[in-house]
Amino acid sequence: MFYKNIYIRDFGIFNNQNLNDISKNLVVIGGKNRAGKSTFLKLLRHLPYGLPQNNSIPPASNQYYIETEIERENKDYKLFLNGYAAPEVIDQDENKIESAELFNHLDQLSYQQLFTISLNELQKLSKIADGKKKEKRLYSVLMGAGLSELVKVPELADKYFNSAKNIGGILGDPSVASFKPYYNEIKEAEEIRDQALLEIKEFNKKREELKKAEEKSKKLKNNIGQLEDKIFILDLLKNNYSTLNKVENLKLKLEQSTVKNNNINFINLDKISDYKQRLDLKKDELQTSKNELIKSIKSDTLADFLNFIRSKNIEINNYHQKVDLLNEKIKNFSTQNNKINTEYQALILECNNLNSNWENPLTNLDEINLDLLNQETLNNNLRKNDELKSKIKSITAEIDRLELDIEKTETELTDINYKQPASILKKTYSILVLSMIILTSSIFINYSQIKYFSLVIALTAFIYYNSNYKSSKLEKERADNLKNNLIQKENNLNSLKKKLSEKKNSLKLTEKKLTNIAQSLKIKNTDEDQNFNYLKSYFLEIKDKKRRYNKLKTDDKENDKLKEEIITDLEKIYNLIKKADVYCNRKFNIKTIKIEQTDQLIKQAEYLFKDLELLTKLKKMAADFSDKQQELNHLINDIEDFLNDFKKGENLEIRLDAYYKMAEKSTEYKKIKDEYQNKKSQLEYTLKASDKIKETLNKLAPAADYYQSFLKLYRNFSSLAAVEEEKISLTEDLNFSQKQKDKVEQRITTLKNDIKALSSSTKIENTQAKINQAQNNLEKKAQRYAVNKSVYFILKKLRARMVEKAETELLKPASDILAKISDKYYKKLETADDLESSEFKTITADGKEFNSVNQLSRGSLEQLFLSVRISRIKEIKPKLPIVLDDSLVNFDSNHLYNTAKIIVNLAKQHQIFVLSCHPHLVKYIGEITKSAQYWKLESGKFELSQRQKLIDYLKY
Repeated sequence: MFYKNIYIRDFGIFNNQNLNDISKNLVVIGGKNRAGKSTFLKLLRHLPYGLPQNNSIPPASNQYYIETEIERENKDYKLFLNGYAAPEVIDQDENKIESAELFNHLDQLSYQQLFTISLNELQKLSKIADGKKKEKRLYSVLMGAGLSELVKVPELADKYFNSAKNIGGILGDPSVASFKPYYNEIKEAEEIRDQALLEIKEFNKKREELKKAEEKSKKLKNNIGQLEDKIFILDLLKNNYSTLNKVENLKLKLEQSTVKNNNINFINLDKISDYKQRLDLKKDELQTSKNELIKSIKSDTLADFLNFIRSKNIEINNYHQKVDLLNEKIKNFSTQNNKINTEYQALILECNNLNSNWENPLTNLDEINLDLLNQETLNNNLRKNDELKSKIKSITAEIDRLELDIEKTETELTDINYKQPASILKKTYSILVLSMIILTSSIFINYSQIKYFSLVIALTAFIYYNSNYKSSKLEKERADNLKNNLIQKENNLNSLKKKLSEKKNSLKLTEKKLTNIAQSLKIKNTDEDQNFNYLKSYFLEIKDKKRRYNKLKTDDKENDKLKEEIITDLEKIYNLIKKADVYCNRKFNIKTIKIEQTDQLIKQAEYLFKDLELLTKLKKMAADFSDKQQELNHLINDIEDFLNDFKKGENLEIRLDAYYKMAEKSTEYKKIKDEYQNKKSQLEYTLKASDKIKETLNKLAPAADYYQSFLKLYRNFSSLAAVEEEKISLTEDLNFSQKQKDKVEQRITTLKNDIKALSSSTKIENTQAKINQAQNNLEKKAQRYAVNKSVYFILKKLRARMVEKAETELLKPASDILAKISDKYYKKLETADDLESSEFKTITADGKEFNSVNQLSRGSLEQLFLSVRISRIKEIKPKLPIVLDDSLVNFDSNHLYNTAKIIVNLAKQHQIFVLSCHPHLVKYIGEITKSAQYWKLESGKFELSQRQKLIDYLKY
């Protein structure tokens, strides 16, 4: 299981912080003091269970709110924490589940103690826990499943044992505990019954016997006390015999030593020993370095080569550092050169497609001067050309229409045939005059006939007038209108023809301009009647290709400049290697390189760089040789200053050996003296530490010095075997006396009881009933005693098996982890004999035992508890995320590196957050693995980082 994303809207120092795409393995978060590391630990510690409403977490700015995305067994979950409410978990199917289910129902104490580890969690349990009960619970968490019940086993066993003990004592003796009343009733009844039969003579006999037994008991007690004192002092002598023997031997060596105390102060064995080792080492290193160098350098030119390297050291370094840059430059040059050539060919092909008449497309393209051409002018001329053509077409169509109208009008005018209205009017008037004449002549002729005749003539004139005059007048008007219209159309036609002529002239001028533009764009065979609309796209194509061609020329110049820079550097490297080749046995590749052929020089740069790499190695070897030679000279000067005038003039190594022998003798004398004084002081302290020891020694030699008394006793025995033999003899005497004393005391008790019974009078008839009742009660108690003792025995066996299982399944892996961290200094980890003590016992590789964590150093203590936690973590499913907050600060560099390797290995199965302000821990992790993810934490702000940047940040 691992966190994929974490969003912290409000928690302590964190506001609106996102940690996205978190690594599922090792996540290193580096931050300085007060950056928010401990706050982040507390956030992850309480995230699965909800936030406590106390002062153990930092306050929120407004209201606590955290969102996380979690993946477990290829299934996604979202966990929300809002204020002090319980965590809300939603799976990928939008189903709500309990947070405890996601974390496999692991209790809060176990999760916080095992998976969120700060420096506090690596202290001894009594320091972390608030009270003995909490301490036992923490011990149970560390030891794993079942140990919480195992811790209760001794208490439960003691309960049954005490119950049994209260009933029948330790051994089930019927004369003790709850058995005792009934046993005593039986014994008393029996004694009453039997003693009732005794006579007075028996009473007196037993009184005399009691007196003698008490006197004998007193003598035996005195004898036992003396024997116990002797055995006690012999046991003390036995335990300290080897120390006393060592003290006496050391004293003898001091007395026999020829070294005087005043010689001790100026002799320094460690320093002279270090000088000897370093001198031999430096000489060997110098010779080895020289041998390595001579393999590649001509022996007769070694000094010259070293001078050459010293003079060219900076130059070699500079060029060696520039190799990657030169490779990149060469790569860029080749890539750019190929790209430019490819683009040139593509451009030539496009130009040929654009204008197939071009024989040298790039030359023609270069000759086109777009500065003299204006796209706006071209567009205006093209637009004007189109407008003029459109207008000419429109005018031509209008002229054709007018000409047709004129022709039609002329035809209509020709078709009109009419009489002149004046002629018709004249004829009408004539007829009317005739009618009037006839009417006038009727005066002289028959009036009525004439009258009718004149009326007929008048009517005829009227009819003639109506039938001819109006139609003739209308036709005349129509003819006049057609004539006027014809004149107007002819005028319009003339005007349009004039306008058409002007437009054609303007069109010729515009086409001439466009033809000139086309010729400027290197378009041959232009025709004034052709369509110039293609010029717009052609111009844009030319403009684009012109731009590309100019860019290619610029890029080509820059690439040529880059080539010159590369050639210059390569020639310098070539010359440098050529100078070095004079001194070397090894063959350089420069002999196959022709420096005058620049293209070949670039292609063969790889061989030149190999030569430079070889020269750099030779430079390092030369520098190493020079450094070792200088170190040897410095060491010789230091030794000379140290020896001063001691045997001056002799060989340095002989002087060192002589000085070392003196120092060795003096150091040995001081060592013996210190050991003698320490062991003597220890013995004196031991003899004065106990009142019993002082009291016993006073009995042996009153008013004497304790140490001298003890020494005197020591000198009475020739060996430790003699002491043991004497102790065995006295122990046998003591055992015999104690047995005698027990027998006598038992006899005394019996006699007293007998005398007491004989001195009283009891009725014999009541005794048997009392015996029967007591036996029944005693049987019931015996049954309860048997049950309690059986349960006690079973629980003891259960506890032994569970302890063995815990040590095998948890402490064996924890022992292996502790051994890896401590470089196998500690080889084994066990539980304490008394699980109630919540202790661990550690055993070193040389067999030394530490029965309590209080005996360990702070660093060892933290390593122990870290090992136990890691072992316990590996047992728990699923693999939950782990948080380490500066919990390794007390580890030295070696143990820290070992621990970092274990953490990196553990991160293959667990997501681990390492919170630290120490750059060396980040460095070690980076050396061990390349897969770690690094974050910088500064004033509550998370930022994804790189390993080296994070180290640099934490350093300053």
